[in-house]
Amino acid sequence: MIKQLAIGTIVISISIVIQVLFLGLTIEILLQLGSWLATPPLLFRSVIALILTVIWLVAGIGISVWLWSGIFLLLKIFSSLEPALYFCTVTFTTLGYGDITLDKRWRLLSSLIAVNGLIIFGINTAFLIDLIAKLLTSLTSV
Repeated sequence: MIKQLAIGTIVISISIVIQVLFLGLTIEILLQLGSWLATPPLLFRSVIALILTVIWLVAGIGISVWLWSGIFLLLKIFSSLEPALYFCTVTFTTLGYGDITLDKRWRLLSSLIAVNGLIIFGINTAFLIDLIAKLLTSLTSV
């Protein structure tokens, strides 16, 4: 149990750092594009910025899923990539079909992946809501 908690804590921490770096880079790019976003056509530019931001954040989520999958392969919990990726994606999103489950020795990692997903999706959701609010403010202040 301690081994699972240690592994999970480390992977969750790395995943959070990765996602925060993705968010930080997004902020930096959006700040640099501020004048571009503030010129007409505002709606079109706002939509493009939002689409690209969502795609970028999904890429960060993908890296976290790949990270968990790699850990599972290193620990020999899965013998091939496809079931590891499938399990980690389904669990990270908290969908959890239950068609693939972990051996009793490793099942605590399942809940830690779900916790990681909740944290990452929560951070991304908060960021996107704030971005949308800022974009809407710029659209309505014209």
